Amino acid sequence: MRALTTSLCHRLRVTFRQVLDWSRHFVALGLYTLTYQAVGHTVLEATTEHPATGEAGEKAAGAAASNNNVFYNVPLARWAQELSNGQKYAWRRRAEAWKFGAGLDYEL
Repeated sequence: MRALTTSLCHRLRVTFRQVLDWSRHFVALGLYTLTYQAVGHTVLEATTEHPATGEAGEKAAGAAASNNNVFYNVPLARWAQELSNGQKYAWRRRAEAWKFGAGLDYEL
């Protein structure tokens, strides 16, 4: 295995340090994806004001319940709805950072 890795790095002119640096970014991408999928989507839905109603997170509890049926999504949505406007803004920005950091902002 080591010979294959060394041979591959030599042919591509990529150093082991560069591979480690890339791996660090790849792991961070995975962590951002995991965090957004686990809690970010629910927080973003619960803290976003809907233009039609003017209320934040009106359907968040229902959306959280249908979001993979994860047991903590409904309490998380309720918690996010009870935050002050400043706290909602901060958590919304944090959830957006997880989303964009994971590369999940692209929609067809």
